[in-house]
Amino acid sequence: MFSRLEEFRFARWVRGCNRTVQIVLSLMLVIGLNFLAARHFMREDLTGNHRYSLGPETLSYLKKIPSKPEDAPVVISLILPPDQTDENKRIVLEQLRTLMQEYEYEAQKIPVPLKIEEVDLAKDVDRVTKLTALGYTPVTQIMVVHDKRGQALTMADLYDTTRKDDGPAQAAKGFRGENAITSAILDVLNDKPDVIYFTKGHGEMALDSDNVDVGLSDLSLTLRMRNFTLKTIDLSTTKEIPADAKLVVIATNAISATNFVASTPFLPDEVEKLRHYLNERNGRLMVFLETGEKSGLESLFGEWGLRCEDSWIDERDPNSVTSSHDILVDPGRDPKREHELTKLLIMGQMKVLLGPFTRPVQIDPAAPTDERRQLHEILATSEQSFAIKDYHGASLKYDVRTDQTGPLSVAVLAEPRTTDGLHLDGGKLLVFGNADFIANKRFGDLGNPYLILNCVNYLTNRQNMLMIEPKMPNQEKLHISDEEYMGLSWRLAMLPAALALLGVGVFFVRNRT
Repeated sequence: MFSRLEEFRFARWVRGCNRTVQIVLSLMLVIGLNFLAARHFMREDLTGNHRYSLGPETLSYLKKIPSKPEDAPVVISLILPPDQTDENKRIVLEQLRTLMQEYEYEAQKIPVPLKIEEVDLAKDVDRVTKLTALGYTPVTQIMVVHDKRGQALTMADLYDTTRKDDGPAQAAKGFRGENAITSAILDVLNDKPDVIYFTKGHGEMALDSDNVDVGLSDLSLTLRMRNFTLKTIDLSTTKEIPADAKLVVIATNAISATNFVASTPFLPDEVEKLRHYLNERNGRLMVFLETGEKSGLESLFGEWGLRCEDSWIDERDPNSVTSSHDILVDPGRDPKREHELTKLLIMGQMKVLLGPFTRPVQIDPAAPTDERRQLHEILATSEQSFAIKDYHGASLKYDVRTDQTGPLSVAVLAEPRTTDGLHLDGGKLLVFGNADFIANKRFGDLGNPYLILNCVNYLTNRQNMLMIEPKMPNQEKLHISDEEYMGLSWRLAMLPAALALLGVGVFFVRNRT
């Protein structure tokens, strides 16, 4: 007599129920594991350079973000490029999005009020307007905002670059996104903005004047938008430069067709105060001079290895001069003069527009060597230019005995020497041979505002607040031909096809038995 389990229909029903239960239990196991993993999980970055994780220094600073309910959050805005089909822009956007995800993940984990957003220039018009009031410019890639303070980051802030062998184009060699963003977060959280002092009492350009030739209101507004406090200082009436001075600026009176009043020289006592600020207090000084001016700073420049003769630069390259005799300077013309200050301009192929009364500022080869400092000539005119000393005559002619031929440096930076990747303590002195390119008339032209902002950020250490090592770009491509791709596809398809045939065979064998 047969048992009930030996009946074909009943046994088939039991096996079907058994399979159904197994499938349901398997699905419940998968769902349960995903449910637990969503609430209890651990991430481990196994890449060689920790490409997908933030450094411990960044994590420690993120914990300092105020987290009280009344505190405004820190907002990191990723500006989407208008053309996202471009391969290079797509790669950059992908890398920035990955970094944004890490900031968002760590902020939720701590937790602190940090928000990530993407801004479409075409669709988010209102948001772009608000960001513009906080420092957004057309070359901005990322905006970091806290309350009413904002910091704009460009490609030059986010990437280290190197010149390609086949031309002037720049290639990314290191990703500094974490360094730049964390520094910007610290900056916007700082309740005590950096203070910049502009000297007065010598006919300098007026900080809040809207005069097109001698006013600096556009520069003033731009710096205040970036969380700088601007003050004026008369060195003849103050005992010393205040302790809160992050940077001192000497903006001599720009000479123009309607203004021929040159600045008066600084007195020896005033120069001594600047010398003490630079040498003893590791101060930062930025000077703008023009042809025809005796600044009184010549001895100080000589001590720092600079030569700033009173000459007038006659630019004769038709591609480097405008119809109004303004001088166009290409920062990428000479690879030997490339520097952190001009990196953004070179990447964007932007030129600097200087006024017609420009004088040479050069490294003095006769100056004593100072191992503590290094000097960089960062801007230069064309090879067809001349520096003419006797420029008061009716006919300007080059004198081989006294004049110089181009290219002529018009800006020199003197700073502490870098040793083994570390920046030593010491003052920084940056001198330009032109002043009216920062006045309202030319400040907004071409690469002028970006150069000045780079200089201010560099001298105030806003770009070097952290020592986070740049990460190498991680774009690796596999190049194979169509024939190789088809062969690889067939090989990859053989294993699942074999498993499928084996399953079909097992099915027919079991049904026959």
